[in-house]
Amino acid sequence: MPFLVGEKQARELVEKWVSKRWFAPSNFKKYRRIGAFSSLYTAYFTYDADTASWYQGQRGDDYQVRVGTDEDGDPIYETRTRWSSVAGEVSNEFADLPVLANDNLNRDRIRALEPWPVEQARAYSPEYVAGHLCRTYDKDAEESFPEAQQRIDAAIESSVRSAIGGDHQRIDQLNTSWNWLAYKHLLLPIWLLTVVYMSTTYQVYINGLTGEVSGDRPWSKVKIAAAILAVISIIAVIIGIYAASRGHHTPAHPTGPGHSTVVPRPTTHR
Repeated sequence: MPFLVGEKQARELVEKWVSKRWFAPSNFKKYRRIGAFSSLYTAYFTYDADTASWYQGQRGDDYQVRVGTDEDGDPIYETRTRWSSVAGEVSNEFADLPVLANDNLNRDRIRALEPWPVEQARAYSPEYVAGHLCRTYDKDAEESFPEAQQRIDAAIESSVRSAIGGDHQRIDQLNTSWNWLAYKHLLLPIWLLTVVYMSTTYQVYINGLTGEVSGDRPWSKVKIAAAILAVISIIAVIIGIYAASRGHHTPAHPTGPGHSTVVPRPTTHR
C-alpha cells in the first residue's frame, strides 16, 4: 500500500503530537536534533474467515425483590438473577484482520494505528518501495495466525453473549467450525521517529495512510512535581477564600442600659 502521507505532513503530525506531551522533558522535545526520522514498510498478514459457532449456556435476567424496610420505613430491595438454559448458533465473517509479522517493534503502539484501509491494496511493484526501508516478515502466515485467532475468538464470544441476551451470560460450551480461511501478505507504510533519551529508546509511529499517531515518550519528574505543587497552591487559595467568606463579624449594637455586647471568639479553620 503506497504512502499517502508525505514526509512534510508526517513531520507536522509528529510536531503536533510532541507539542501536546506537556509532561515530557524539555530536552526530549528537541527531537529534531537527537532523533532519527524514517519511512518504513512493515510486513503484515491479513486474514479472512467465515465461521459458524454452536453454543450452550445460560441467560441471567435480573429482578427486584423486596426484603424489608429501612429505619425511615422505606422499602429495601435486593437484586436477584433468574437463570434459564439457552442454546443456539451464530455465524461470523472476518475480513482483512491485520497482524504485524515483524519483531522488535512495539506491537501495542502499532496496533493503535488501526484501522488500515487495506481494501486499497495494490499488487507489489518495486517503484512503491523505492527510497523506503522495507522489512520482510519475521513470522510467516501460520506463525502469525494465533494472534488473529485470539481476536476472532473474542469476537465470536461477544456475538454469542449478544445472542444469549439478558443481564448476564454463561457460556458452558462453544464449538466453532471454520468454513474457510484465507490470508494476504501486505506491506503497510509507517513513518517512524526514533529518539534515544537518557539511554532509553523511544519511538513514535505514524500511519502512512491515515496519519494516525501512536508512540512513547519519557516523563519529566520536575514538571509533574511542579504541577502537583501548583494544584495544591490553588486548593489552598480556594480554602482560604472560603474560610474568609465564612468568617464571623460582630454586628453593631448600641451600648447602654439593658444592652450587652458579646464578642465572638475567633474560629480557626483548618
